[in-house]
Order: sequence, then C-alpha cells, then structure tokens
Amino acid sequence: MTELLIDDFSSGETLVSMNGSVPQLKRAYQAGSMQGGVRAVHFHQVTNEYSLTGSFAVRKHAFVSSQPFHTNHRFEILYGYDLKGNPNPFSLDVSGFKTLQLSFEGMNGGLNFNAQLLSGTVSRRILPGTNMGESAESFNVDFDLRRGSSFQNPLDLNQVDDGSDLMNIGAILVIVQSAGVIPANDYAIKRISFI
Repeated sequence: MTELLIDDFSSGETLVSMNGSVPQLKRAYQAGSMQGGVRAVHFHQVTNEYSLTGSFAVRKHAFVSSQPFHTNHRFEILYGYDLKGNPNPFSLDVSGFKTLQLSFEGMNGGLNFNAQLLSGTVSRRILPGTNMGESAESFNVDFDLRRGSSFQNPLDLNQVDDGSDLMNIGAILVIVQSAGVIPANDYAIKRISFI
C-alpha cells in the first residue's frame, strides 16, 4: 500500500467566519469525496482580544485558515460523522500503514498538531502531537501510527504496540491549534492521508 487518501479538499467548499471577544464555537459539515463522505469542522475561537474576524475556507484543493492578531484558535477536523454531527463510522484497516500525514502548503506562525483514531476494538488511539514554527515552504506533519496510546494505557504516549486497533478505524480527528506566543495564524492544509 502506498497511500490511503482521507481528504484532498477537492470537494465540500465552504467559508466560515466569526468574530467577537468571547470564546465561540462554530460547527460546519461538508459533503463530498472525502473518506466517509462528510467532513466535520469544529472551529473554536478561544480568545480574540480585538474582536477581529477569523475564518476558514475550503477552496482550490486546500483547507485555508486565516486568524487575526491575538486570536487563539482551534480546529477539530473530523471524519466518520454525518451532516448532522452524529457518529457515522466507516471501517478502515490502516494496519498496513506507518503514518497519518498532514500536508501543508505553508504557515506564518506556530501551531500545535494532534490526531486521534477511533476504532471498534479500542475506543481511541491518541497519537503524540507536535509543535512547529512558521514555514514558507510546503511541509508534512507525520503521526507515527505505532506510537501512541489506547485505552489500555492512555497515559503512556511512548508505548509501542502491535497495532491491532488499527484494523477497524471508524473515525479520525485531526486537531490544529495556536501555539505561538502572540497567536495569529494563516496556513493551508492540502492533504490528509495514511502512508
């Protein structure tokens, strides 16, 4: 196996914006050719000191985020749900893959990345997250599928296991959030896939 595409953002175009000085959450659901047929996006503005407008869009094969000065944000991009936000699990066997990969076109500030895989045999596998600074170049964020934790020992993020819970993945959660000292981020995700 070379790649199992989850989303290349070629369908489900949308534009969601929000502003205000209090924490907010907007949920958006797009149907299309992504894995499971639906992409759910939970857009959180945790702080927005100047009440400026932040947004995300799916356009031209990219998930594009634009967050203003002093705005802490968090995106939860989910697969395995229906257009109303109810669980609609698929059944993916990703045991033959080594990595869940996010491909970025670039970003102008620090971000934190996390991922979780939900399965029918083990409730959830938490893959170790990472932080990265700005990059004008394209880059990938790789989550090692063999490292992480499942409910058998959820506090041990360095355990290496046999991957048995990777044979029936029902949902995928990707988290991208502010990590800079002064949050303000623009970035584009081009692809999410197992390799």
